[in-house]
Amino acid sequence: MEHIRRIVLDTSVFVNPASSAAFGTSPTEAFTRFLEQARRAEKLEFLMPPSVYVELMHFAEEPAIPKDLLSVVRQQAPRKHEVKLPGMFIYTLVDEIRDRIDRGLRLAERTVRDALYTPAPPEPERGEKGPRPDAEWIQRLRETHRRIMREGMLDSKADVDILLLAYETGATLVSADQGLTLWAENLGLEILPYDQFPAFLAARVHA
Repeated sequence: MEHIRRIVLDTSVFVNPASSAAFGTSPTEAFTRFLEQARRAEKLEFLMPPSVYVELMHFAEEPAIPKDLLSVVRQQAPRKHEVKLPGMFIYTLVDEIRDRIDRGLRLAERTVRDALYTPAPPEPERGEKGPRPDAEWIQRLRETHRRIMREGMLDSKADVDILLLAYETGATLVSADQGLTLWAENLGLEILPYDQFPAFLAARVHA
């Protein structure tokens, strides 16, 4: 007899346009249509940490989704105090964080140096409104620093909950977040590419 396959779902599946378009044109429609199919899917169990569900409902309109459909996805928090992770995963994570901190520091140094050697734009006349002279440099620093520190990285508690739950339950992870899938690979999790997920689900739906 075929065993039940567990699937852990990430918010991005229903929010990221690249992954949600197969289900609907908005997060509410995408999640609702997914639930309608998932209810009829055989040998599949769908899991989502409560923190991820709350995150998803910031985008989707919960009152517009039938209550009986919401129960299709089981909300389950990982056992944070019991899950044991491989030591190498922690070492890799620490090395990545240290490298990003160093890159962020070098970025700040370059930005300050460039700003000091660049003539400042004229300040607005008294009584006139205008951008601060340092506004462009601050914006540039923030954008690049955010990219260095967050792209391809675990940057929320919800991300950690997803990884821990998938690891704890031996589930397959579905996400359109490249950072999350990268760290899932480092942890040895099974990943179902988001662009293959709609066809995978359709093949399991009982007519």
